[in-house]
Amino acid sequence: MIQLLNSNGAFLSSDDTLIQDACTRAGIHIGVWSLEDLAHVEGDAILASNDVQALALEAVKTPLGELKSRFGYQYEDIVGLTPQTPNLDGILNAFRPEHHHEDDEVRVILHGAGIFGFVPPVGDAFELVVQKGDWIVVPAMTRHYFYLTDAQTIIALRVFKESPKWEAIY
Repeated sequence: MIQLLNSNGAFLSSDDTLIQDACTRAGIHIGVWSLEDLAHVEGDAILASNDVQALALEAVKTPLGELKSRFGYQYEDIVGLTPQTPNLDGILNAFRPEHHHEDDEVRVILHGAGIFGFVPPVGDAFELVVQKGDWIVVPAMTRHYFYLTDAQTIIALRVFKESPKWEAIY
């Protein structure tokens, strides 16, 4: 369940209407997918095993196909950050400053949680907590930042229009 925070990280709401309104004003698309088929799968297994990654992709096959068709995406991969990730602090330092991309940033959370912050051209800045089952489309050129929750664990399906790339423009 996506939660809405103010730009200082204080909880504002878990009301779907308020969250959707904030996202709509900023051009962000969100939703939730059922990941019941992954209920027994630990995050480390998703990162460590091609078989488990295939299971994860199979679990989201239908909604992923719909998302790709709706927005014109072509590729996907699975990435993760955990406390065991080498140079975790250095990696997170690249995500934390406000930035944008020339391509959409699309994430489907398979395990763990993270926080996207947005600085829309109109209205107040806000943050969204995304967790297992949540998906988010951050349109190209949208100013945002990202950081992990205290658990420091997130595993996500990334979806791209072109072959996988990620370049932040600060």
